[in-house]
Amino acid sequence: MRSLWREWARIRNRLAAQRRVLFLLDFDGTLAPLTRSHSEARLSAEIRSILSALRRREDVRVAILSGRALPDLRSLVGLPSLYYCGNHGLQIEGPGVSFSHPKAASMRPLIQGLAERLERDLARFPGSVLENKGLTLSVHYRRVPRAGIESLRRLRDALQAETSDLPVRWRDGHKVWEILPGVRWHKGAAGRYLMRRMARSFPVALGDDTTDEDVFAAVRRRGLAIRVGPAGASQADYYLGGQSQVTRFLRGARAALDTKA
Repeated sequence: MRSLWREWARIRNRLAAQRRVLFLLDFDGTLAPLTRSHSEARLSAEIRSILSALRRREDVRVAILSGRALPDLRSLVGLPSLYYCGNHGLQIEGPGVSFSHPKAASMRPLIQGLAERLERDLARFPGSVLENKGLTLSVHYRRVPRAGIESLRRLRDALQAETSDLPVRWRDGHKVWEILPGVRWHKGAAGRYLMRRMARSFPVALGDDTTDEDVFAAVRRRGLAIRVGPAGASQADYYLGGQSQVTRFLRGARAALDTKA
């Protein structure tokens, strides 16, 4: 993985040479800074302006891929004509697309039962937040006092063992752990779904979390895969040093595309 800025001139020219570009963008930690509470995340005015300008181009499509619930994601971004991929891509809405993974949808009662169990168990952990997104669950623990973290981890391990015979997957993220339906689908699968629909588009993926590695793997050797954060082991081709550099990249990408006009 290489610094994007060290090769920016070549990358800029490569973007400018594309007939069509598909942006596959994570939300939390990428488009918006991570916050103490997931409910506090906001887009900057400049990033919203850039996304709005990109969506108006006939040669560009923009997709937001997130673990958030679809209505939450659409409300936070607030722009029409984008592709919104919620619940790690289990639901996709956008121009000409309305997709919900059928097997995951059939597992709503199971997920709801686990949510009710978690609500009871998490009541003794001040600062923890259960986010019930219908198809998936997220337990946010960024605000849990340090003294309670080890007990919370033991609860997680016990629950994971108890549900080992159920068709669910457990996954860790930034100060969050998640329960997802055990289906062969993730952000990378959602990215491939959109790439197939927008054939011959050049994909550009940005993300900061382990859940974005599937998108990077789908994009590699076909486009640009860019990790937001320090250099390290990743499926991405390049890295940006932190979330604050995302605006600079999107601004530069927009300028590169404008050279075609």
